[in-house]
Amino acid sequence: MISALRERFPDLPASILWKTDLLFQGVRYTEELEQASAEGAAPNYWPYRKRDAGGRTHPVEVPYLFQLEGGAVARVRVDDRSPMSVRRENKGAPFRLFENDHELCAVSFVQAHAWHKFRTSDGASNYEAGVEQLGDMLVVNVTPGCEYFTVRKRCAFCGYGRFSPRSEALGQQPGKILPDPATIKRLGEVLHAAAESGEARHVYLTGGSTLSVDSEAERFLPIVETARRAVGDKLRVTCGSGALDRAGEVRLRDAGADSCCFNLEVWDGDFRGRMSGQSRIRWARSLDSRPPGCRWRFRTRQCGFCFRGRSGIASARPRYDAEPDAGQYS
Repeated sequence: MISALRERFPDLPASILWKTDLLFQGVRYTEELEQASAEGAAPNYWPYRKRDAGGRTHPVEVPYLFQLEGGAVARVRVDDRSPMSVRRENKGAPFRLFENDHELCAVSFVQAHAWHKFRTSDGASNYEAGVEQLGDMLVVNVTPGCEYFTVRKRCAFCGYGRFSPRSEALGQQPGKILPDPATIKRLGEVLHAAAESGEARHVYLTGGSTLSVDSEAERFLPIVETARRAVGDKLRVTCGSGALDRAGEVRLRDAGADSCCFNLEVWDGDFRGRMSGQSRIRWARSLDSRPPGCRWRFRTRQCGFCFRGRSGIASARPRYDAEPDAGQYS
């Protein structure tokens, strides 16, 4: 894959090529991955299931993120069919990335922040508070279960939003909009400790979707309030909710969110279920009332509006019809 990419895009930095290969093909398990975790790499929330000589499997902790030459990062996705692997000459030596027997580059792993050792007043870890580390970003997900998995008309956006032991552990129940108060309390304590450590730069709030625009804002409001109260002015807070109407946006802005990045399905009518005939159309119509000064980046197919805006920059508004189709925002 790297050879084909290099031939087609000769000006791409090598680290981008290697990252692409890792994202698509993953990396084979080697003992070096386990060693990296033991030496302080931020842990992956999907452990590797290692099979012993008797055929039994047991979980092995592996790192969460590669750190490549040039500063690029890539998720560690273990797949024993991959030609990619991590090796080193001996413990303590630098890690190297290989494709089969061809050495590609030096590689390291994003290290776990000190706040990982913090425990809340009731003894909970950051994972039990719905907080994970993604490089220098704190990812908050206290409601991972998506309500579209509870109805017949499901969306085609993702396959990982099912209610599960993870959502149960965070106190989330199907049909219940507001996050669990105990989890919210833990969230505030963990985010405060993380902000005080000085290791994080920003907070990203996400979660499973609700079935309406109004309830989406209702769910995220206490999460935004808690995050802002916990980190003060030290960190930027971005809300990665489903699409909201103007009233919902204002509520989250006033609660303390710096910006909002709506989910991808806002942009494409082919993602049927979650957005079809519902929040996508309502959200698009709300753009007509957006004042000058807001910044929207439609060319990136991502909502990047900043609540604080910029004076002198006119609003960019996409075209939409009563029945939005794919490609209207391109």
